[in-house]
Amino acid sequence: MPNALAELALGQLDRLEEFEKKRKEIIGIYQRELMTGRILKQVQNDDKNVPLLRYSILVENPDELRKFAKKRDIILGNWYSNVIDPKGTDFGKIGYQKGSCPAAEEIAGKIVNLPTYPRMSQKDAMMVVGIIKEYFNDVASQGHPLLKPFAKAQGQGRGL
Repeated sequence: MPNALAELALGQLDRLEEFEKKRKEIIGIYQRELMTGRILKQVQNDDKNVPLLRYSILVENPDELRKFAKKRDIILGNWYSNVIDPKGTDFGKIGYQKGSCPAAEEIAGKIVNLPTYPRMSQKDAMMVVGIIKEYFNDVASQGHPLLKPFAKAQGQGRGL
């Protein structure tokens, strides 16, 4: 690693606890504001004390949600939206057979990542929440279901 990057990394490590605390705060806002009723389903996280780098949610039309948010100057992530990365990987060359892990394939088609960056304020997080709620209100007003229940595939694939 070049010296300049090593210096940057060491500075980031010195602030790791601060960053983790901030991510937990942002995740708490998302949990409180979005994970109620029929709004959203989070990708399973069994350890609620883990400061997630990416807060992943599942929606029926992730590209539409990302476009909607982008028009409002919010960038939502598309990490994990491919079963195998990078996008366009020849599955045959790496020995992956489409359909061999249906749960991962389903999740990859529905995943959106909400920001949790350390400089994010509570106001920023509430702006993200507001945009997501606005999107789902628009979707509901057009007669579409807010979100179809996401059922974890049982006994299929290699697990997640």
